[in-house]
Amino acid sequence: MTEERPASCPEGTPTAHEHGGSSSDAVSMSGPQDASSPQRGGDLPPAPRSQDASSSQRGGVPVSMSGPQYASSPQRGGDLPPEAVAAVSPERHLEPNVVSLWGLVSQSMAGMAPTCDVVAFMTAGAAFALVALPLSYLAAFVLMFIEVNTLYHLSKHRGSAGGYYSYVSAGLGPRAALVTALMVIFYQLISVAGVPVYVAGVFLPALATSYLGIALPSWFWVVMILFFIGVPWLLSVLGIRPTVKTLVWTSGLEIVFLIVASAIIIGRSPLHAPLHPFDLAAVGVKGVALGMIFAITSFIGIGSHAPLGEEAKGVRTQQGRLIGKAAVLSLTLVGAALTISAYALTVGWGQTKMASFARSPAPGVTVFLHYLGPVGAVALVVLAINSALMDDLALMTSTARVLYAVGRDKLLQTSFAVVNGRRAPARAVSAVAALATVVAISAGLWLGPARAFDMLTTAVLFGLVTAHTLMNVSLMRLSARERRATHILFHLVLPVLAVGLFWSVLYESTIPLVFPLAWAAVLWAAVLGASIAWAWHAASPQRLVSEVGHYLGTRPDPTEVLGAPPAPAAGSGSGAGTGYCSADPLRSAEQCARSECSANAQANRATP
Repeated sequence: MTEERPASCPEGTPTAHEHGGSSSDAVSMSGPQDASSPQRGGDLPPAPRSQDASSSQRGGVPVSMSGPQYASSPQRGGDLPPEAVAAVSPERHLEPNVVSLWGLVSQSMAGMAPTCDVVAFMTAGAAFALVALPLSYLAAFVLMFIEVNTLYHLSKHRGSAGGYYSYVSAGLGPRAALVTALMVIFYQLISVAGVPVYVAGVFLPALATSYLGIALPSWFWVVMILFFIGVPWLLSVLGIRPTVKTLVWTSGLEIVFLIVASAIIIGRSPLHAPLHPFDLAAVGVKGVALGMIFAITSFIGIGSHAPLGEEAKGVRTQQGRLIGKAAVLSLTLVGAALTISAYALTVGWGQTKMASFARSPAPGVTVFLHYLGPVGAVALVVLAINSALMDDLALMTSTARVLYAVGRDKLLQTSFAVVNGRRAPARAVSAVAALATVVAISAGLWLGPARAFDMLTTAVLFGLVTAHTLMNVSLMRLSARERRATHILFHLVLPVLAVGLFWSVLYESTIPLVFPLAWAAVLWAAVLGASIAWAWHAASPQRLVSEVGHYLGTRPDPTEVLGAPPAPAAGSGSGAGTGYCSADPLRSAEQCARSECSANAQANRATP
């Protein structure tokens, strides 16, 4: 089948198929030999093989780059400093080709902590949504499905440790990318702190008092926070392999348990008005929106697998596609399980009695005990504790890799980019764990565990909405030059709808600001202001041009590190120092061969 040549491409410009690739491989046309090299008479050569897709005999380093000529090459300007050679050493990077599709799905599901949501977020959300709790979760599920469209399309061609950071860099440039990274670090770190505060400070003490008749000491929750953050820290520094193996088993077990248990509870409950929990008029828009604070936060980990892009299995050009597929699969499984669970708790407790649900010490356990007996109740408690641990493990793993990517770009402390013997960013992991511990204990002592959890959860929502707004704007800007009408729905309509719904829910649920939720807005505003100020300074065009090592979330290309100096990452919309075409995942190979793109590539990359 003959490929249609775009009208804007001059005759003789090779198409993607003429290069032996597809239109989705635009990112691979940004190698140092691309553009219109005089030696090649204007033709675009095939893209060089990625260092991660190379022969395993050399541990992930391309055969063509393992010789001594890359330590001292007259064609490359003579001897290179040791740090330049070390920059592409496989021991200095995350371990590639480790995480499978289901490993990514498990990481994402663990970040959403479904069983912990049942005992924590649903209890808090029921205080506002009441009988409409299932509607709040269904609405949040639909909203996140609209939002996952953006993650799917932005990640298709960009598998990196930066995650959202690298996606936004492609469309909005380095400053917006750094703000996005700091917002992701903010809301994921706050979530790492918030879940242990509730489980250790509210859920377990109430459980011990109500069912065991034991009054736990007032300092118990502080010790348990160290446990809930310490165990994930240990697994994280041991490397990605034990982390993924643990998540694969536990995440799947949680989903199966929740769906089966909820189905049994629904089947045994008296259903006088089965659709009443989905009636908006039952509590009004305000009640449903307030319930959605906790429902949306239940899905916070939907993108926690994105920073594992450099460790995903498969050739480099397909790693990003795995990210999108994993997001769809994990959201479908967790969204279905949580919506069914919210409905089961509502009808199991009693639709007319939901006002007392949130005031109960452990309502989820009460419902499971009533319909499933002691075995079901104990299973829920055990899996909830495990879910809290796995949630912190997944978010800590994700946050540390974003820190690693930003540190690698020299936009934060460069020690965050150091990996240990197990190829884990141990210093970044330790920093996340330490900060989360400080936040959890400080907030708990200040407001008390219950109010602290509400405040931290609301702060998470502020940060999440900010980061995802930048993601959606990035997708819209990247698709602005697309001519095909089929992209309008996925690259414009759905992103605009997602942004509008996010901010509408945030407004309805927080305005007017009340204590303690008002402190969440203050905390978010302070962090956002500091992030913008730092991004304006650290990611300035002058600094990115003058310094080497800025790749904005993507792993350095050895041909850049060992060859010609990397291109400046600054400029409007030109992505990560790899040329606009390579940074734009929506432009096909033949579109990148257009003269304007060739000009960008020549201006942004020196020919070796």
